[in-house]
Amino acid sequence: MTSIVRSITTLSRIIRYRRETSLSLQEFPAFWHNYLLTIHRHPGISQDQIAKRLLVDKSNAARQLGKLAQLGYIIRTTDESDARRYNVTLSERGEALIPKLRDIHDQVEKVLLSALTLDEQEAFLPLLEKVLDKAKTELAQREEE
Repeated sequence: MTSIVRSITTLSRIIRYRRETSLSLQEFPAFWHNYLLTIHRHPGISQDQIAKRLLVDKSNAARQLGKLAQLGYIIRTTDESDARRYNVTLSERGEALIPKLRDIHDQVEKVLLSALTLDEQEAFLPLLEKVLDKAKTELAQREEE
């Protein structure tokens, strides 16, 4: 029997590879897609909130956001109510990438789901969400301990 963890890990690597090779910017690794898309969906989001949403540690998020800021994709501003916090928005350069990132996401999803019939897709996606919800619940419980 195939291991679900091995299958998901392999699928994740394939998705990352497709994302990296679909964007013609060599300076732009696939995991940055998630940063920009998250910031686009939540303008003014804090660095801490980005780390939580992307399931990365705060220091890693701060490093990656620093690089994105240096390259001109995002703007970090000090939070008015707490000078220790940074809020993040997309720059014009970052906003300009959003349609391309969405297209890449849609293309990858279309290719992956093309292996399934419409009925299989309708059954698969809710099951995947159920497994994901369980994993998120487990993670949240561990963080509370």
